[in-house]
Amino acid sequence: MTPGWREQLEREPEIRPHLERLARKFIRTGVAPKSFTFNLGPSQPAVRRALEFLFGGGRWMDGKLVVQLPERLRAVDALQALADHLGVVSAAEMDGRGEAVPAKVLLRQKLLHPGCGRLLDVLGQSEDLARLFRSRTQAEGLLDGLLRAVERLRDNHAAITLSQLGADALQDSKALRAGALRKLLVAMLALEAEAEDDDPAQVLGRFGVIDNPYTTLALLYGPVAYGDADGRVWDWPARLHGAGQAA
Repeated sequence: MTPGWREQLEREPEIRPHLERLARKFIRTGVAPKSFTFNLGPSQPAVRRALEFLFGGGRWMDGKLVVQLPERLRAVDALQALADHLGVVSAAEMDGRGEAVPAKVLLRQKLLHPGCGRLLDVLGQSEDLARLFRSRTQAEGLLDGLLRAVERLRDNHAAITLSQLGADALQDSKALRAGALRKLLVAMLALEAEAEDDDPAQVLGRFGVIDNPYTTLALLYGPVAYGDADGRVWDWPARLHGAGQAA
């Protein structure tokens, strides 16, 4: 393994998940990237310093560290050594171990969702999806529902809650509020939008998804005025409308 990887991992173990993202991208694409963006946030100064030391500096912008990979770390052998050390493998290799999503499942879903072929190719390497298939007997049905959710959001022009999306795509309003399915949905949408460095709320927001399980949407055609049982008239929406303001 290239000494720079090993030494820095031993010195600062917290950089491991960030280097795993780099290794997964290399394994997925087969191409050594010239640059890479690490989504760190302001609460990880030690991780930032370690990555800057490893890559010879970087550009800090809005909680993200953009680095240029030096030649010695961009070599295919160096990145493959990193992937081997971190246990990052291709979908085909995982399938051989019996750990990944079965190839026949991916093929079936490509036929059912022809516009999601590229997405399924990437998901085939996802440990989160592989874990879903190891732990859920109805995993293929859940994957089908997640793909339906993605297809709906591609053409979504109005706000929608996670509860409504879960009810529509998975027949379960609670399915996408938290947990593994929500995490997978966010990962799929991040791939769609090429926004893998955004946080989950940002990714969902790109597609008009309201990340609040307690939100209720109501559509009113105004101006509105109504009276209660005591004869009082509540007409503030109408008054605001008359004043040219939003109710």
